[in-house]
Amino acid sequence: PPPPPRVPPPPPATPAEEETSRAPSLAKQPPTPARRLPDPEATEAFDLPNDVLDVVMRKLPPKALAAASGTCRAWRDAGEANGMWESHLDEVIGMLPDGGAEDEEDETAKGGAFSFATSPSPPPPRPFRLNRGRVAPSPPQPPPAPRREAPETSASRARRLFKRAATLRKRWSDGQYARCDLRKHTWSVECLASTRVPRVGAVVVSGGWDGAVYAWRRDEIASRTAPGVGWDLLRSFEGAHGAWVASVAASSSRVVAGDTNGRVTLWGYDKSRPARLWRHGGSVTKVCFVPCRRETQKTNAKTPSDKRGKKSSSKVSPLPRRPYSPASHPSPPPVDRRDDDGGDGDVGDDDEDDDDSLDDSRIVASASTDADVKLWDASTGAPIAVLRGHVDVTWHVRPVFPPNRRSDDAFVSLLTASRDASLRLWRVPVPPEAPAKRRGRTMEEATCVGVMRAHADAILAIDVYDGGRGRRGGARNASNQPDVSAPALCATAGADAVVIVWDVEKAAAIAILSAHEGGVLSATFWSRGGGRRASSSSSSSTSPETLPRLVTGAADGCVRLWEISHGGACLAVLNDHSAPVTDVRAFGAVVVTVAPGDGVVAYYHDDDAGGEHAAGNGRDGGLTVAFALLDGAGNEPSACVHADGETLAVGAKTGAIAVLDFRPWGGS
Repeated sequence: PPPPPRVPPPPPATPAEEETSRAPSLAKQPPTPARRLPDPEATEAFDLPNDVLDVVMRKLPPKALAAASGTCRAWRDAGEANGMWESHLDEVIGMLPDGGAEDEEDETAKGGAFSFATSPSPPPPRPFRLNRGRVAPSPPQPPPAPRREAPETSASRARRLFKRAATLRKRWSDGQYARCDLRKHTWSVECLASTRVPRVGAVVVSGGWDGAVYAWRRDEIASRTAPGVGWDLLRSFEGAHGAWVASVAASSSRVVAGDTNGRVTLWGYDKSRPARLWRHGGSVTKVCFVPCRRETQKTNAKTPSDKRGKKSSSKVSPLPRRPYSPASHPSPPPVDRRDDDGGDGDVGDDDEDDDDSLDDSRIVASASTDADVKLWDASTGAPIAVLRGHVDVTWHVRPVFPPNRRSDDAFVSLLTASRDASLRLWRVPVPPEAPAKRRGRTMEEATCVGVMRAHADAILAIDVYDGGRGRRGGARNASNQPDVSAPALCATAGADAVVIVWDVEKAAAIAILSAHEGGVLSATFWSRGGGRRASSSSSSSTSPETLPRLVTGAADGCVRLWEISHGGACLAVLNDHSAPVTDVRAFGAVVVTVAPGDGVVAYYHDDDAGGEHAAGNGRDGGLTVAFALLDGAGNEPSACVHADGETLAVGAKTGAIAVLDFRPWGGS
């Protein structure tokens, strides 16, 4: 084939063309592509940055947060960040006994001062011998080492407690419980109390008109196997027979009861015989334990022997050795010692350790019909002080201001209410623990630091709200610490059909509630969820964020719900009882009322219901009936009630006690 045509070479470029080719030309460069934004439909949630994912997680409701945490490992780690579940836990912490106590298994494993049952020791290992004509047995193998579990983080603990509280809340709203009837009293059950005892678990203490005091414990293994069982008699206390038991109080180590013969009897859970016995000049109307700070004994370092060869003593008295009297311990005025930021003024003070340093059963307070209130030392049996100022029967005595600050270690504060229509505040110095020096000492009169009068008739019931100082489940500030700026309130219910809410520190009334048509027989503060977080920007100690609600029951059979922060507005009027309401219990999202002769009604608060700020229009304020135990409809006549998040104990006039267990493993 012919060769391809030869292409002639291009002509040489001129010097002008060469200069032009060397200069940069924008026309020859490729155009810059426009920046494209990511397609929203193609973007996945896994592409979110960590800080954005944390913000989104904190805005999710509890169910959505739990579902998102189970999606992948990255979301699980984001869902267990610090403070992720604490905000949700504050809404339901009131459903847990003691504001978030440990599980029963953990409480049993901690141990205590005594034990009711000991596990048998394992048999000794069989000696290794080689018999003729027999196979030699294998030597005993050492037991396997216990498996070490990873320590529980604060986020995982908060999530576990929230799940437990949410389950209890659901079962209360649905009325799912396992019932167990306890029959030991021969007459009406007058009073009930509950506590948690180390190595025992949940304990209910009952006192009746037959003069008997019993302690009932919950068998954790039996209560999980079948409904209707699991509660048995722990201890039958002696020494209180012959009179009506008017009041009982229980702590983690002691039980105290007061009867109509003027006796105040103290027991321990390990013995049936009384450990202490004190007397009043009249019938005992109320007994209680007063928390106080434990004394820590410090010892000096070891010192070398002196010239005589004797070692110097290293013991140091925990408090100065001086004679004790109220005159030598003047009561300072109730001033505010807090810092500007709401702290207590102590550097390095950790509020979370307050529960471990409080002794909840050392001091016993008792009120009597002789108008006196006496304080006793349960450890030594010595009298501490007598509160003398009322001129008529003293019905109630309650501790206030739990000592969670070092400046209050030397004093305890109490409120007393009497038939003389007065409320008195007392500050009593705590004596040192010196049994040998205080034995045989007579009672000294304490000084009253405040008198509050506004009722026209006798005070029938009181309740104290301290903002959660010194205990779990109280009000919290923005730093998730106990809010010491929350006001200490006291509600007094009178026979004049008036309820007054007092600011105890200022000794002034902040709300006067008058809507009942008869004497108000019961009143209790109610913080939905167990405690609200106070706003860090609020400067007033009585801001609406720190004030709880109030539930009252009267002789007219009505139960009313009040909003203190809105000038005493009535949010709900419940007319489900046809008899006087003698007691009201409120915790978490549950309100329990009892009317002897009519029955017990449990209400559940629904946040989605309307009428929260309705005043006096008869609306329920979001409270709906969860269940009811009507007298005569398969139930015995009710007399008293005691409730926490897990159990509801109802005492009957026939001497029976109905215990309702709301735990998920307690049956349905």
